[in-house]
Amino acid sequence: MALASEHQARAIILEAPFTSFKDLAPRHYPWIPGLILDIILRDFEFSNISRVQTLQTPLFIVHGTADEICGYEMGLKLYEKALVTKEFFSVKDGGHNDLPFRAGQDFWSEPQKFIEAQTR
Repeated sequence: MALASEHQARAIILEAPFTSFKDLAPRHYPWIPGLILDIILRDFEFSNISRVQTLQTPLFIVHGTADEICGYEMGLKLYEKALVTKEFFSVKDGGHNDLPFRAGQDFWSEPQKFIEAQTR
């Protein structure tokens, strides 16, 4: 998302995105106290949630409902916060690494339709 906020494009496609490292870290390191995580991630927040609110490019998000790495709710939250033309493509039972297999041809055709609509 950092590149998208710095360069103009016709559309941005995010596949199974996270809101920020700060939100993601407790999911994967629950035994590390929050204060310690805050210190560790102070310079590495990678906050997509703050960037999506200033985005000026149409946004397409594809996310699996069973994402075990970056929870489905993270993709939904980014979608809700975006103020641009946007579309959210849910892949039923899709995990973080199997979206093309779960979604089939729609994995390719849905974002393509979105991009084509932005260029008209």
